[in-house]
Formats: sequence, structure tokens, C-alpha cells
Amino acid sequence: MGNSWRELVASMLSVSERKKMRASFDTVGDIAIVEIARGLSKKERKLAKLLLDSQPSIKVVAKKMGGHVGKFRHQPLKVIAGEKRLETIHKESGCQFKLNVQTCYFSPRLGTERMRVAKLVRPNEDVLVLFAGVAPFSIVLARLAKPAHIDSVELNPDAHKFALENVKLNKVDSIVAPIKADAAKFLKSCKKRYARILLAWPGHADKFIPAAIKAVKKGGTLHFYDFAEEGEFGLSADKVTAACKTAKRNCKVSGIHVCGQKKPRVHRVCVDVLLD
Repeated sequence: MGNSWRELVASMLSVSERKKMRASFDTVGDIAIVEIARGLSKKERKLAKLLLDSQPSIKVVAKKMGGHVGKFRHQPLKVIAGEKRLETIHKESGCQFKLNVQTCYFSPRLGTERMRVAKLVRPNEDVLVLFAGVAPFSIVLARLAKPAHIDSVELNPDAHKFALENVKLNKVDSIVAPIKADAAKFLKSCKKRYARILLAWPGHADKFIPAAIKAVKKGGTLHFYDFAEEGEFGLSADKVTAACKTAKRNCKVSGIHVCGQKKPRVHRVCVDVLLD
């Protein structure tokens, strides 16, 4: 993450080609995930080989073949250099996350945000993480804070399989319960009330806000993740406050935090809302 991809390959490209290249690439475990600009596909293997040679910790270079798709958030990828695999173990904040980068959504760019939320968790809280993936949020919260219990809900069967492995790998299986379920159905049938709920699917979590509000106990917190354009972060907060008003629950937005970028001028934000 944050590596200068454009500078690294500058010697192999013309000035016009360099302008097409993304400035950076993501690293998940020992896999580098890169974007190859249009018109440079003939050079992609040489570019990837240069990356492998320059960073010994990277064993695989995978090229993005499109954006995340479908309800399971798959990321189409193609290995263009190194070992022929898409499974790895990513290390973060003293935790380890095993995953397949093609079949499981995971963002290394959320590492700081996971730590931020962990610092907010109070002792003995019951926490619900929806759209939990391979359980990175759940595991970081369990390892760095002192929650009583965390329900970690994910529909993607491959991500759920890795979540089960990861809670054991990180020795938090007594705290974190991975649950394979549709979030809407889980919330509809849920009788439990949580001190903290994370709606961790920006761009798609809006419709789950009303049901999530009902599952937050008095004095609890909802973390709503969304995509918002610069200067319009308040619109994301409005989505939660409007749902609270409809549900006749008083709420207070305690903060709006930028925790990533989708594209120029469009950011991933987290709205922290306290409910009484």
C-alpha cells in the first residue's frame, strides 16, 4: 500500500505511458494487486517482473480485471508474475488474516480505521459486524479491545470459511462468532440488542440502516460506512439521522471520518452515530 508504482516502472515507459499508470498499488500479504493501463498490456509481464525483483516480500503480482462485483464482492484478478496463487495471509495490528484476494473482499487501506474503531470499544460490549468478510474488523476489535462478544455476519461462503479459520488463527474464537447469513434476514430475526453495530459495506449499506437502528441498544453506537463526494459528507450522516427520525429514536452524529478513497474526489467515510 502506498508504494510508488509509477516511479518504479518509469524507466520502462514513455512520458505518455507514465501518465496513464496508477501512482500506487495495494499489497495484501505477499500479493501485489496492480492496475495496468490500457495500451500497456504487452508490457504487463515485464512491469510485473520488475516489481517482483524490486520487492522480495512480494511473491505474486495480480492484475485487476475489473471492479468488485456481485453480492459476494468478488474481485476479478489475473496473476501476471510470480507464484500461481491468489491465497495469502495478511498481517495487520498483530493479527493475521488468511484469504483469497479474488473471492473475498479485503482492503488493507482500512487498517487504520479498524484500529480507530477498536479504541472506541468499551469493555464487555456486545458488537455486531455486518458484511464482515474474512473477519478483519471483528478480529482487530477482539484483539485490541475487551468486548464481551462479537457476531461477525457474512454471506459469501468463501469469506465465511476463511473467517472461521482466522478466528482460530488469532485465538479469538471464544469471543468472535462467524455467522454465514444474509444481513437483512439476520437483522429481521435478531432478538439481541448490541452496544455497537458496524455496517461495513459502503455504497450498499443504506437499506440496512433502519433494521440496524432497531438492533442498537440504548446508549449504543452505529458505524455506517458510505461513499461520499468531497464537500458532501453530511449527506451520509443525513441517511442515518433521517432513519432515526422515522424510527422515533434520538441520535447524535459524533463524527464523520474519512477512511479511504474510491476515486478522485469520492471518499469512503464512516459516520459514527450515538443512539439513546
